[in-house]
Amino acid sequence: MANGPKSCWMCASYDRGARRCRIGKANPRRKLDAVDVARLLGTGALCMHNPHREPLLLRMYMPKQRFKWTVQFPPGCDNMEIEIVED
Repeated sequence: MANGPKSCWMCASYDRGARRCRIGKANPRRKLDAVDVARLLGTGALCMHNPHREPLLLRMYMPKQRFKWTVQFPPGCDNMEIEIVED
């Protein structure tokens, strides 16, 4: 996903004829709609390519933890992989 969020039209599980996801996932455009889908149907109903999914999951399942960057990254570090390890 280094090239930005994936749209439904580019996904292999999207049925263009029926204009819906073949596996039944929702990919709302707005953050408020993503929150509503997660509340009503659960977080499993959100598409994994939705840009609001990961921050929403962190807020729902780890509400008391803060995720802050303590290290200043040098300029030009666009592609960096970060792994969150729980104790």
